[in-house]
Amino acid sequence: MNNKDYMGKLFKNFYDFISLAASRELEYVIFDARYTTYFNNKMKELLNDIKKQDEKDLEFSIMFNTKGEVAIIDSKIVGKYIGNYYNIQMEQYYKGAKLNKIVWDIINGKDKIKQDFIVVSYKIIYTVLNEIYMDIKYNGRILDEYKSGYGFGNYMGKDISIIIISILILEDICSYIGIEDRILLGYFKKIYDENI
Repeated sequence: MNNKDYMGKLFKNFYDFISLAASRELEYVIFDARYTTYFNNKMKELLNDIKKQDEKDLEFSIMFNTKGEVAIIDSKIVGKYIGNYYNIQMEQYYKGAKLNKIVWDIINGKDKIKQDFIVVSYKIIYTVLNEIYMDIKYNGRILDEYKSGYGFGNYMGKDISIIIISILILEDICSYIGIEDRILLGYFKKIYDENI
């Protein structure tokens, strides 16, 4: 992503960083999308919960079409959803350890620990994006640029937009917590090999 002004900001909770990074990367790549039935239902539940709480001051941007599907949604809401999912899955994977503690251990860990963290993070992000999006319309120029840059120039799978967005978010995570590029780039090749 071009504007990474949030990368220098300190976040009290790593979850907040994930939410913002995901939101920004989605805004950068996606210009329209259709959402899965599962995600549509989750957003309806969320809207009903908010209505029950009678939150008048809440900034909330989600609109449904006549079929009851999400038509317009603020990327911050999707980012929060991704951040929450990431938080839950990481804490489950690391046997109940809090996300901030996990990240602290990763920052101070050996290369193998960082590699494992990258693998788990990518799989979680890829999974949640597939849970959210049925179809993505994206900026082809931007996606082609990243496909080429990440070595996916010849990849024609239908999930290429999900793969690239997952990598962009993962790249932000690694940059933010100081995981070396060589470790991350080694994993990009593995992602490519697994998808060919």
